[in-house]
Amino acid sequence: MDICLYNGTEICTYDLKDESGIYYQDIVMEWKRRAAERKLICVDCGSPVYLAAGLIKEPYFAHYDIVSCAYGKRMESQELMRGKRLLYHMLKRSFPTKEIHIRHRLPNGLYATCYVKNGEGYDIAIDYRLQTLPIKELDLRVQYYDEQEIIPVFLLGIRQDKKEGQLSWYQTYIQNLSGCCAFLDTEEEKLIMKHHITYIENGKRKSKVYQKSYNIHNLSLAEDGRFLCDFYEDCESIKVELNEKEEREQKRRRDIREKERRYHEEQIRRESVLLAEQERKKQQNNLKLQEYQEWCKQEKLLKIDFHTVTLPEGIRRDVLLNCIEMMKNDQEEMISKRYLDYIYKLIKE
Repeated sequence: MDICLYNGTEICTYDLKDESGIYYQDIVMEWKRRAAERKLICVDCGSPVYLAAGLIKEPYFAHYDIVSCAYGKRMESQELMRGKRLLYHMLKRSFPTKEIHIRHRLPNGLYATCYVKNGEGYDIAIDYRLQTLPIKELDLRVQYYDEQEIIPVFLLGIRQDKKEGQLSWYQTYIQNLSGCCAFLDTEEEKLIMKHHITYIENGKRKSKVYQKSYNIHNLSLAEDGRFLCDFYEDCESIKVELNEKEEREQKRRRDIREKERRYHEEQIRRESVLLAEQERKKQQNNLKLQEYQEWCKQEKLLKIDFHTVTLPEGIRRDVLLNCIEMMKNDQEEMISKRYLDYIYKLIKE
C-alpha cells in the first residue's frame, strides 16, 4: 500500500524520498514510531499498518495481521511503484499549491493512479498502467471524466512500447485523448512520447510515428493535462511540413499536366497550321495546273486550222468557229457538250 491515514490525514510513501530516490530518514523514523504506536491506519479497512522502507524495494505500508482487506492484499510490481513515485513528484513539482493524491477513489468507485484537486480549474486524473484496459472499462472511465469535467492523462509502462511502425488501438485511443501516447521508463527515469501521424505522399496514404524522450525530472504537467515540452509543437511542425511537401508535389504534378496540355495544344495548333499550309499549297498547285492546262489548251487551239479540218456529221463549221472564239474568251460553259467534246477530241489528237 502506498497511502494510509495518520491522525485522520492521508500520508503517502512517495513523500519518503526525494526526486533522486534518496530517503528523508527523519520522516522514515517518525512514521515508523507512529506505526509502532498503532497510529498509522489503513484507508480501506481501518486496521493498523506498519511502514516497510528498505533500500532495494520501494517503501510501502502493510498490515500487521492477515486481514480481509482488498487494498492490503493488492500486490504491485516495483516498476509500478517506482513509476507512481516519479509521477507523484512530477505532480508535486507541477502543482506545488494543489492537493495531490495517490490511489484516489472516484465517486463512481473507480480509482485514479494520481489525482490533482484543482480548486480554481479542472481536476486532473493520472491513469498509469502496465497493462491495457478492456475497451469497455476504458470507455467508462473516459465518459465519466468527460461528464465530471476531469482532465484524464493516460500513461503506459515501457514494456507496452513495442517499437513498431504504428501504435496499437489502445495507444491510438490514448493519443486521441491526450495528443500523444506516453511511455514511462522507470529504470531510465524518462518519458517516451509518441505520436502516430498519417499523411498523403504521391497521392497514397502513409503513416509514421514521431517519438521523443524526456527526463521525467525535467518535465512538468500543465493544467490542461499536457506536458510542458516541445513535443506537441514538433508534431504540428511535422504535419505542416508533410502537408506542404504533398502540396508541392501536387503542384509539381499539376504543372507537369499543364505543360503536357499546352504541349498537346501546341502540337494540335501546329498540325492545324501545317494542314492549312498544305491545303493552300495544294490549291496553288491546282490553280497553276489549271492555268497550265488552260495555256496548253489555248496553244493547241491556235495550232488547229478549224477552217479546213474535216467535220463529222452533225457539226457545223460556223457553230464550231463560234465555239472556238468562246473558248478563247473563257466562255466554255456556254458551249454545248457535243461541240465541247469534239473540240477536246481535236486538242488531244
